[in-house]
Amino acid sequence: MRQVCAALNTWDAKANTDDTSPAKVLKANKKSMKSTRQAVVTLLASDLKATDTLIAATKAIGTPRVPNGQEVGTGYLQTLGDARDALSAAHSAAERLPIANKTVLTAALTTMDDNLGGQFQAIGDPLSVLNTDQTLASAIQADPGCATVLDFFKSSTTSGLKVGDCVTTDESKVDCATPHDGEVTLVTSYGADSTAPYPGNDALNAFADKTCNAAFTQYVGVPIDQSTHTYGYYYPNPGTDWNGGDREVVCTVTNEDNTPLTGSLKAQTS
Repeated sequence: MRQVCAALNTWDAKANTDDTSPAKVLKANKKSMKSTRQAVVTLLASDLKATDTLIAATKAIGTPRVPNGQEVGTGYLQTLGDARDALSAAHSAAERLPIANKTVLTAALTTMDDNLGGQFQAIGDPLSVLNTDQTLASAIQADPGCATVLDFFKSSTTSGLKVGDCVTTDESKVDCATPHDGEVTLVTSYGADSTAPYPGNDALNAFADKTCNAAFTQYVGVPIDQSTHTYGYYYPNPGTDWNGGDREVVCTVTNEDNTPLTGSLKAQTS
């Protein structure tokens, strides 16, 4: 995991920092509108190059040495690919930014920057896919080299839940031997800092669907379309939770008909 997190740290420092956002380029550039647009295009081209370097470095590291390493590794690379796609779309949009005047450019650049930020928030913590494997999750937590990446996506949480806990609909932890509504398959964070505005239910649902689907397969042992169970999730509400800095997303496995579960579903075929 040290190599993985080292590559992520290098990328994050280059391609995913607030100090080099497209909107800040506009504020910093005092030249013509054309030169401002070119500065944004150049910035995003550099971000794309850094992301390509990250993907190449990740591929060179190889498949994680865990039983489901191929699947987890593929999922992780897909997450990095999603980040690259978001940057590529922004780069293309930057090349078409209107430069009739600063007001028009500012509005278009703000929209492009907001869209890019929203996409990165929806992609979330790149380590969340690796965290679906317990061996890799333990290695991530134990390796100091991963601390910077974890800190970037760190959020205050209120549930105190962990993988394997059994819960009721209000996220109360109960004994798995008693009837319960769900079993926790992953606890992760939505990638937004404490000052970010609420991204909306659509963005959070998209992030949770992607993340919890992968967590379901890793935890239960079969893909969801081969199971009689499904996944559920909890995420912060747009009021007190989000404004208080909560970014926690909790994935669970549940019965399709919402009837109570009894016992654990970990590594069962269903």
